[in-house]
Amino acid sequence: MSTVEDVRKAVQDHSAHLSAEELDQRLKSIIYPVFDFDEMSVRSLGPYWQKPALKNARSFVELFRRSLWRGII
Repeated sequence: MSTVEDVRKAVQDHSAHLSAEELDQRLKSIIYPVFDFDEMSVRSLGPYWQKPALKNARSFVELFRRSLWRGII
């Protein structure tokens, strides 16, 4: 099954019997493996991504992931 088909099924299941929290978890389990959030973070900052300390890089990637998720849902 493709990612799009998996998402459609999750949304259909939600309308039938999944709570909003269960839908969120299911969608994350489908979508997160498909996206390379590290690479997307580097590309979003372009030349401003200058090999920051690992702690700062991890923080940025996590914030980036959360902001994208909020934009989707």
